Amino acid sequence: MKPDKEFLRNDLQLTIPTSSSSGAISVSSSVAYNRMPQSLLVLNDRVQNVTYRSLHADNTLTLRGKVLGLYVKNEFGYEYYRQSLITLSDGQEEKAVLSRSVPSWQSSLTLRKNSLRFAGTVGLKWWNIHSPLEKVSTCLPEGSLSMRYEISGSNAFDLAYRCTQAFPDLQHIYGGLLYTGYRTAQINRAKVEAAPSHSVTARYEYSQPVDGLFMTASARVGMDKRNAVFYGTVQDNHLYLYSSEPASYYRKSANIHARISQAVNFWKTLFALSGSLIYTEDKRMNNHVIDNVYHRLVVGKLSISSRPARWLSVELNGSTIHSGISGPGLGNANTRLVLDGNLFFIVNDALTIGWRNSGNRYMQLNQNVFFSDLSVTYKHRRVDYELTANNLLGKTSYQQDAIAVNYYVIRRYVLRPRDILLKVSFSF
Repeated sequence: MKPDKEFLRNDLQLTIPTSSSSGAISVSSSVAYNRMPQSLLVLNDRVQNVTYRSLHADNTLTLRGKVLGLYVKNEFGYEYYRQSLITLSDGQEEKAVLSRSVPSWQSSLTLRKNSLRFAGTVGLKWWNIHSPLEKVSTCLPEGSLSMRYEISGSNAFDLAYRCTQAFPDLQHIYGGLLYTGYRTAQINRAKVEAAPSHSVTARYEYSQPVDGLFMTASARVGMDKRNAVFYGTVQDNHLYLYSSEPASYYRKSANIHARISQAVNFWKTLFALSGSLIYTEDKRMNNHVIDNVYHRLVVGKLSISSRPARWLSVELNGSTIHSGISGPGLGNANTRLVLDGNLFFIVNDALTIGWRNSGNRYMQLNQNVFFSDLSVTYKHRRVDYELTANNLLGKTSYQQDAIAVNYYVIRRYVLRPRDILLKVSFSF
């Protein structure tokens, strides 16, 4: 059960031009309050009540100008963040509060010369953190470097490096038992210390609008410091406990992505082919021993959209998704094939009939799952009506396996055989 939650936010932004044509002074302020209560029924007919509150204020003064042909930007900021977590279970109440205030300064320089553009950023943040575990006060640098080379009017190359700093939130250091489901809970004990992140990104893009050809390719490598190592255990009462212990190590990752699309005049058709490869090296604890865990994700997708007639629109999507995890005691992998086909009948400017179909093939489970939905949309002045009939084939349940960075997840879904939904929306 989720009682009423509260979310309030106020944003202010003001920009004042200076006497210089390229200069300006900007002030931005954002304040957000969030309250999320939750009452959860857990094992042995017990109830855990949790109330999470957060207050986040972010204020920035920005000065822009041009000096000796360089575009200069200086930002002076102050961030305040307060989190509180209250849990009540079996008459025992636990409360934890974390607050941090972060004054900051950041300076950026940009140089443009013909087809080259260079940009650099350097900054300092003074972290003042009060947590249930300890107090931290430290000044840390951040920065970035980037270059863009426009090879011609149709293609360009980008190269960038970025370094950022972060500290764990309250949820990552809260040492109490926190239920996340009927039989699942977590206990997190991360270190309250800086976690720098480093990344290098390269990107190439090509566009030829006249011929309808567009292509992008990018690669990224990164290292992110982790302040905790995770492990999972099953308790005697069938409770799955996902816990973390303090640790310091770097998680390494690399990914490659490419996409090419071609538009043709025949039936106003657009073809798009894309692929991604993501590789991650992480760690996990097993029997008090920290092991390396390797995760891979390979995705390939082909999309075709067409308008063979004024009254008909067709969308076809096919993809294959392969994920695997390896390491000591691990060797799981799964592959899923997905085929989507959508038809839209445009009766007139106000009335559209849609028929959406999706088929999934889970190779390791030897399971096929099909879904079909029908919708009718009608627009009248400023009111939109949509009547949807979901799950026409009457699928009642199916299983989906997923492999995360360091664990294997099995999800079982129970569905209503068929349902009809009417949605009405207004525009002002």
